[in-house]
Amino acid sequence: MLVVFGSNSFIGNNFVNYIIKKRLEFLSIGEYDPVFFNLNFIKTDYSEENLQEILDDKTISEIYMIKSLVRRDVIDRNLYKKKNIEIYNNLINFLGDKKIKKNITVHLFSIIEYEKNSEVNDLYLNTKIEQEFIVKSLLEKKNFSINIHRIPTVVGPMDLNFSRLTPSYLAHKLFNHEFEIINPNLEREFLSMDSFIKEFYSRKYDKKYEEHLYGNEKIVKMTISEYTYYLDSYFNYFAYGEQLDESASKLKNFFKFVNWYVENKDVVKKNYNAWMNYSEVS
Repeated sequence: MLVVFGSNSFIGNNFVNYIIKKRLEFLSIGEYDPVFFNLNFIKTDYSEENLQEILDDKTISEIYMIKSLVRRDVIDRNLYKKKNIEIYNNLINFLGDKKIKKNITVHLFSIIEYEKNSEVNDLYLNTKIEQEFIVKSLLEKKNFSINIHRIPTVVGPMDLNFSRLTPSYLAHKLFNHEFEIINPNLEREFLSMDSFIKEFYSRKYDKKYEEHLYGNEKIVKMTISEYTYYLDSYFNYFAYGEQLDESASKLKNFFKFVNWYVENKDVVKKNYNAWMNYSEVS
């Protein structure tokens, strides 16, 4: 059985959507009620006791570790890092104590090489480093194989974390909220969710430990200013039927995800308002 930890996240929701379509046997684990997929969902507080209660009798063959708190969840910097590390410690302690007869393949979704992430804030970066260190401790257990997936900026549907560029900009287009580009000339590497998932499932995971890079020819490199220009163009294309210019039309397959936000405006609005209300209260 496949278990997805952090199934309510952007990447988690897209994986669960794919898994359901492929009719794979899975469990979906999350801390909050799901926005999109209730199938096989179990709510957890990620304590060792609760993890044991809901998973101890399950035969697990593969684990996706996607869970990570966002800054909106925990405003205090020190508490944010502590809670994120605690979640992974609890997961690893549970797995380490579980009597496992068959091999379990563990997938941790992380960021690209640290030296390339000068634009990533130090708190998030250091938290990811410690999460990797914790997961690698499973290498001491003979029945685990560990895969670290280093991914660039992935974009696609169902991203409702409005601290990120794509949903924040599209919320600006949908609801006319203020938006400011901080570093318009910063170049970023973007990978579509479709390409990422396709590449993920095309690989073999038969080593004790391996780090995986993504993209290559599927990576789209552009500045933040260029990226938001294309978001703008495709929003107007899907929402109002405006024509695309020649440069935008060449990226139609990459930016097709923008239509999800147009077609699911009510879902985006509900979650955007909840996000803003939470932020204002905090």
